[in-house]
Amino acid sequence: MRILGNISLTIALSISFSGGRAFAQGSQNQQISSADNLNALVLETDSYRLTGAIATYVDSLKPDDIPNAVHEVESSQGPGKTQTLSVLVSKWSDSDPKGAILESQKPGDRVTTETIISSVYSALTRRDLASAVKEVRQMPMGGVIINRAIDHMPDPKTALSHTQQSLAEKRFTAMTAVVRTETEIDPGKALGIALEFRTDYLWDDGLYIVFDRWAQMNLHQATLALLELSSGLRMDGARSIANSLVWKDPQTAIAWADQLPEGQMRSAAAQYVVAQWAQKDPEAAFKYAQKLPLLRERNSVLGQIINEWSMNDPKSAVEFIDSLPENSQRNAMLQVALVAWALGDFNAAMPRIQKIASIKERNKILNQVLGAWVKADTGSAIKWVQALPPSERDLTWSGVLTSLAQSNPALAAEWLGKIPDYPRKSDTIRNLGYFWQQKDPEAAWNWVQKLPDSELKNQISSGILGMMAFVDLKVAMAHLKTLPVGSFKDACIESMVRSMVDLDVKSALHLLETATPSSARDDCLLSLSSPLSQIDPKFAAIYGEAYPWQANMRVDGNQSQYFSPKARREEFLEYMVPAWFQQDPSGAAAWLKALPDDEIKQLLLEYSARAWASMDIDASSAYALTIPSGPLRSDFIGIVIEVMADNNPTKALEWIKQLKDPSETKLLQRNLIEYWAQTDPDAAIQYIPSLSDEKTKTEVTQSIIDTWAGKNAASVARWVANFPENKEKERAYSMIAVRWFDQDPLQAETWLNQLPQGSSRDAAIAGYSGRIYEMDHTKIASAYQWSQKIADPTKRQALETYLFGQWMIIDPTAADAVIVKSTLPEDVKSKILKAQAH
Repeated sequence: MRILGNISLTIALSISFSGGRAFAQGSQNQQISSADNLNALVLETDSYRLTGAIATYVDSLKPDDIPNAVHEVESSQGPGKTQTLSVLVSKWSDSDPKGAILESQKPGDRVTTETIISSVYSALTRRDLASAVKEVRQMPMGGVIINRAIDHMPDPKTALSHTQQSLAEKRFTAMTAVVRTETEIDPGKALGIALEFRTDYLWDDGLYIVFDRWAQMNLHQATLALLELSSGLRMDGARSIANSLVWKDPQTAIAWADQLPEGQMRSAAAQYVVAQWAQKDPEAAFKYAQKLPLLRERNSVLGQIINEWSMNDPKSAVEFIDSLPENSQRNAMLQVALVAWALGDFNAAMPRIQKIASIKERNKILNQVLGAWVKADTGSAIKWVQALPPSERDLTWSGVLTSLAQSNPALAAEWLGKIPDYPRKSDTIRNLGYFWQQKDPEAAWNWVQKLPDSELKNQISSGILGMMAFVDLKVAMAHLKTLPVGSFKDACIESMVRSMVDLDVKSALHLLETATPSSARDDCLLSLSSPLSQIDPKFAAIYGEAYPWQANMRVDGNQSQYFSPKARREEFLEYMVPAWFQQDPSGAAAWLKALPDDEIKQLLLEYSARAWASMDIDASSAYALTIPSGPLRSDFIGIVIEVMADNNPTKALEWIKQLKDPSETKLLQRNLIEYWAQTDPDAAIQYIPSLSDEKTKTEVTQSIIDTWAGKNAASVARWVANFPENKEKERAYSMIAVRWFDQDPLQAETWLNQLPQGSSRDAAIAGYSGRIYEMDHTKIASAYQWSQKIADPTKRQALETYLFGQWMIIDPTAADAVIVKSTLPEDVKSKILKAQAH
């Protein structure tokens, strides 16, 4: 977990893009950020350094300069293009939103256009929601059919033109930005806007966006909003909430789905949840799924469960399915489970497969498990294939012979020579060469040389030589000398070098230097980065730093990308140096310190910081203090403190005091204490008074309460009891009440009843009352009873009004009786009753 954040990154990505960023101080960043060298930003490969460079560059621009800069980046290609473009567009959206909107309406690069639209409409939504919605409505319509439907239109004459699709996509992008941004601010308003857009433009993505996020923010409120939707919309909203919940806890998602009113919405929410539940307890999930009311959805979920179960324990899945009543669905599920079983243990599954009465159904299964069958009984499997109709037989040979090649490649080659050409025969030949070279590379080489000349033959030959070099280098070299100079021979050399690296790194690199043409040598060396870093990173690092790298132009389709010798050296060393630190931190540190103070050294320090700190915290932390101010120092210190905090948080806090930058010290202290509280809140809270900034104290305190209350509400309640009576304590008590209800409702009620009268007690009771209803709507009467204990009449009336509104939906008769007897003002009672009648 990265808990300390990146100080320089936080500063650099501030929305205002103000000047004076700490991590733009280094000369390298100043150089790359100059307005005359915008292309260098696009070509920058390191995202961390790029962030600071972009910030400095963007701050140097006048508003009128931004459009030209955007166009220049748009026409460029490089790894830094997307990040540079995003920051420029964000700046443009802040300084001239109207100009940015006009630009997005012009034809142009799709990625750039979408970036501009998203940024502009997100910023506009935060400033003025009504204006943002108005601007969306003023965008050209383009088409009224949602983008997902375009591919499914039955009549080409009705399809949208390219221009219409482009206009529609721009509107969809703007609507998404508005709804997503407003959801974070006020999900209720966001839902209303999403529904308006859905009605006007047949755009239903907004519903999913809102409910997916709202369920994470406040499940109770999201559910209430869901129940107020029309029946058709409820289905979509329920699926969205279920999807949001299930990834965290299937049991919670099931509980949520179970408390929904019976019907299609409940079934729709449950079907996705149950499919995930099957990963933990398939039998329980299956039995639950059998209770789903809708046949099609029930069958779909049952099928998903069996698929998951068969992957994990096919034998028990078969046994369970055998206990089910005979029907077509049961037979389909049995086929799935038997195939999975036979693929894992054919001999164990075969007796059960043979019991299938239908020859057709039995053959379906056998055809899917041929690989396992060939290994278990080659003769029987081949005879079975030969007896198939020609059309089926030709399609089956590939699977049979590939499986046979794994156990007996010579026999597979013999059969391959007897069989006429069939579809996918080349795949069979390739697979045969691969498996044969594992067992006997010399025999595989002799076989492949008899094949007709082709690219396939060359590919197989290079793989065989690679394996041969691992087994007997002299024999492999003898074969290599017989090959003509060219790309095929280069590929064979690379294959041999990769195999030799595991045996002798120096010999492998010697072969690379002496046998490979210079044009292919660098790419081959880079391809060895991963194995070299694991085998001998010290030797590889020293070798790679001194190696004479050449510039390279990589072409991908219609795009090309230039890599300087320095970039290629960096690409290689970023693998080696961290691995060297893992093996020999003092040796790696001494070598790294001795390098020239250039850009590569800074990058290698950044790449290696965690490995160094993990192996030698004292040496790495001492070195951190010697790094000049800038992004490298900030990042390096952050990593050192993370590692230090995992072992000794107190030591980390004391170490932070050495830092001279107050803002740096404050941020590190805050994040460290919050991280510490996740594992030892009692110890972490002792350090809160030492924080000098009151705002930081408040934020840290609230963060610890939120985390701690979820684990031990009783402990955090004892701590919060000493707080003065204020808004902070009210919020804390409300959170504690909710979390304590989840852990132990009886203890929570005892605590609530013992609290002294006051605003914090009212907040705790309100939170507890709401949680009762949220977790079980049928217990709304209990929630109401608790609301009566709130002393403040205004707060009590607000909660009563809300609960009565929900009660009238669940049980109008019971609610009506309670409302009439309640202490609510008569006009409020009348309003609630009229709303229900309406």
